[in-house]
Amino acid sequence: MTGDFTRLWTATTASLLGARIAQIGIPLLAVRGLGATPLDMGVLAAAQTVGVLLVGLPAGVVVDRVRRRPLMIAASLARVLALLTVPVALAAGWLTLGQLVAVALVMGVATVFFDLAQQAYLPALVQPDRLVDANARMQASQSAATVSGSSAGGVMVAVAGAGGTLLGSAALLLGSAATLRGMRCDPEPARSGSGNRAVLAGMVDGLRWVGRDPVLRAIACCSSWVNLWMSMLAALAVYFLTRDIGLSPGAVGLILGATGAGGLAAAATARVWTARLGSYRTIWLSLVATQPLAFLLPLTGPGWRAVLFAAGWFGLGYGGALYSVTQLSLRQVICPQGTLGRVGAAIRVLAWASVPVGGMVGGVLGTWLGARGALFAAAAGISVSALWLLRSPLTQTATAGSVR
Repeated sequence: MTGDFTRLWTATTASLLGARIAQIGIPLLAVRGLGATPLDMGVLAAAQTVGVLLVGLPAGVVVDRVRRRPLMIAASLARVLALLTVPVALAAGWLTLGQLVAVALVMGVATVFFDLAQQAYLPALVQPDRLVDANARMQASQSAATVSGSSAGGVMVAVAGAGGTLLGSAALLLGSAATLRGMRCDPEPARSGSGNRAVLAGMVDGLRWVGRDPVLRAIACCSSWVNLWMSMLAALAVYFLTRDIGLSPGAVGLILGATGAGGLAAAATARVWTARLGSYRTIWLSLVATQPLAFLLPLTGPGWRAVLFAAGWFGLGYGGALYSVTQLSLRQVICPQGTLGRVGAAIRVLAWASVPVGGMVGGVLGTWLGARGALFAAAAGISVSALWLLRSPLTQTATAGSVR
């Protein structure tokens, strides 16, 4: 791996950790400081992800038309500025749920640009036969950020307060931007026309790539289905563990960090899976073997039964991370370099279009059925997610075109 890859990896790790701490700190602030209801939590969860619907497709065109390193720097700085408004408003006594929703929205929009640029940037820094390893390292960082960020976020809220927690998150994002400035490789963008019509054509082109390729189409549909139910689980997790189970912020952070531990395990074993089975079979088996573990979440109770939530969250994290590493590496091989931004954006929009819906539905079901009942409904939905893949060419035994 090159020195520039190491810098990209470091910057991405700092970005992921800072964002994860904020993702824990903001909901805890909403619940503990503003008395948020399940419906409020659903709105907040939706705000964190609706940005992909607002800017996802044009962001992909931008990623293919501008230098990716400056774009990632700008995205990090935008998140820093948004986060800094929270401790300021908190100190002045002006903080409202509406401001937290607005900050979550800005964070989500900026993250779309950062993530798409990072995924399109990576193939320029490593050889195709090293993509699984490179993406596994990125996934390991994401999983480690989930583990440590969840734990640190819960502890920091308890010790330093929400304002101090979000200041720490902003500092990490600022460090990410500084690290990116030290990179040397900055390839010229694949420019193709200018103006609104060219942007629209690029958006349509990305959707066409996904629509006409059966593998990409199956991945997009499956990801959308998984994200629908996972967003319901995520929207209710903090509320369920805090209000229904009665756990402290530190305990909530530790339990939610289990999904990151699963992701770390997946990153460490991704090469073993693809070497033995190929990418095609690994993609669908990763979900078949793990998604039914979601039923452990609503079975959680006080005392030792809290372990059930951690076990289910670990399994979902393992399967999701293995699926993510393998399908992303496959996409980076089968799609030309100049289309990675547009295709990645199209898949992200299709895959994440369901997330705000899931967050809102989770809030509504949590109000009607209670958090536990809503968790049961989400577990039933996510447990059949692999059906989208089982009806696609990914089930073929041949591994031609798969990434090892």
